[in-house]
Amino acid sequence: MRYIVFDLEWNSTFQNGKLYSQEITEIGAVEVSEVDGILVIGRQFHSFVRPLHSVSKKIKSLTNLKEPDTWLAARFPKVMDQFYKWLGNQSFILCSWGEEDRKVLLHNLSFHQLSANKFQYYYNVQSAFSPLVNQQKGNQIGLMTAIKSLGLMFDGNPHRSIDDAYNTAKVLIKAHKQLSINPVPLIEKLELDIEYNNKVNELKKLRRKFNLHYEDLSLLVGRSKEELEQIESFQLTIKKKEIKRLVNSLYMFKNETLEKR
Repeated sequence: MRYIVFDLEWNSTFQNGKLYSQEITEIGAVEVSEVDGILVIGRQFHSFVRPLHSVSKKIKSLTNLKEPDTWLAARFPKVMDQFYKWLGNQSFILCSWGEEDRKVLLHNLSFHQLSANKFQYYYNVQSAFSPLVNQQKGNQIGLMTAIKSLGLMFDGNPHRSIDDAYNTAKVLIKAHKQLSINPVPLIEKLELDIEYNNKVNELKKLRRKFNLHYEDLSLLVGRSKEELEQIESFQLTIKKKEIKRLVNSLYMFKNETLEKR
């Protein structure tokens, strides 16, 4: 069995108090392989990513990110090319400490219209490990707490992707025999359906072009303001025919507006 334990750092941007994007600024990954029945840490991958938006002071402070780290880094598509080459052709289970890294990875792949065919199965180490330390159902523990509960020392710096990935790998190895390893498909529903995501991006672009607020669009298409915000941020997935209807409604709005002029 081969595991790729990864960790991401990202910069969240907001518009009008609402979450707009979560751009990845750093990717770290550690290979864990089984040798004679024992899991061992192998190769490592680490790269900064140059985001499209400026990184907030809060994220710079939290992740100890320096300006040259991102200035000299490649954009996300180029970094993913490097990551895919590092992964190679052998099958693996992608692992992370918590669900958020999976979601942010898919969000960035979707935004850049990149394929996720390289990733098949996913395993959430945090949700599998948390019950082992008698946490109530749904109460997830932090990586540092997990490390300490196993009598281990944290190597490196928290919130540095390669260090978080490395320490997550240590938890996986130490608790491996106690964990229930039940990986799930990385991609759920329409998360990375290119046609669907193109339509969502088209909806977003048209709404801004026509200077429509969510309240205006809600009246136009018959969906709540909250639903529309979630659809545009990929937090809510709807049927393909429904997203096409929303886009067509905006084109109809455009034509009606032109006719009135």
